[in-house]
Amino acid sequence: MSTDRYDPFHLPDIKFVANYIRKSRAESTEDLEKHRMTLERLCKVHGWKYVEYLEVGTSDSIELRPKMTQLLREVEDEYYDAVLVVDYDRLGRGDLGEQDRIKKAFQKSDTLIITPEKIYNLNDDLDDTYADFKGLCARQELKMITKRLRQGKKIGALRGDWTNGTPPFPYVYQQYQDKFNKKGLVVHPERYLIYREFVELALNNKSPREIATIANNRGLRTPKGYIWHAESIYRILIDETGLGKIISNKTEGDGHRKRKPGAKPVRKLPRSEWVIVENCHEAVK
Repeated sequence: MSTDRYDPFHLPDIKFVANYIRKSRAESTEDLEKHRMTLERLCKVHGWKYVEYLEVGTSDSIELRPKMTQLLREVEDEYYDAVLVVDYDRLGRGDLGEQDRIKKAFQKSDTLIITPEKIYNLNDDLDDTYADFKGLCARQELKMITKRLRQGKKIGALRGDWTNGTPPFPYVYQQYQDKFNKKGLVVHPERYLIYREFVELALNNKSPREIATIANNRGLRTPKGYIWHAESIYRILIDETGLGKIISNKTEGDGHRKRKPGAKPVRKLPRSEWVIVENCHEAVK
């Protein structure tokens, strides 16, 4: 992307800017560095002082992007003459409410948005209309990406692929030593011995709390190095993954504590609607 089209003598009086760099989960570290270098070059060419705001792998919702939330607050307080982004939609691809929130912050403070291709003054009718068009395109793209991700996860589950995040104890994802299960789970031998002991204790009428106490007194720790709790023991014992199954589509809606505006609250679906695939990996019970 070229910056040669900019003529510093025809730019407004810009001295202090914010560089907002946002890397999605799908992008690489190399992409992030390219974006950073592009914005830094703009600043160097024009002699602008800048502060960098780096957001990595966050949601499209403003409420779930701490750096964007901070930036908008400081834009409203007129900290900066302009905000630099590699493309307008890096500021947000959320719903109309979030788009409006971004626009009002920049309009109120008369802060410019600068990309390597264009300067946006949202108090100018033409730029404001163009920004609306860019926002509409970005929202449509986001909807398509989200739909493909949902479909991909469901198709993966139907094929027996593990798509549910961190594998439950005593499994690990895909490979351990000489064990390999393409896109599936394998049993961790050392964890399996502990797991079977938990099962035997439960069969001998020990409660999850008692099992956790026994494990902690022996110095056993969870895979992340924490002490055992009754709740985690209980979840392990009842988890159907141990039967060789992969189960998905158990809930719908947004379960995040800061739910997106308009998102449905999370609810558990009836078992008849779950996706249950049998014989996906080695059973441990």
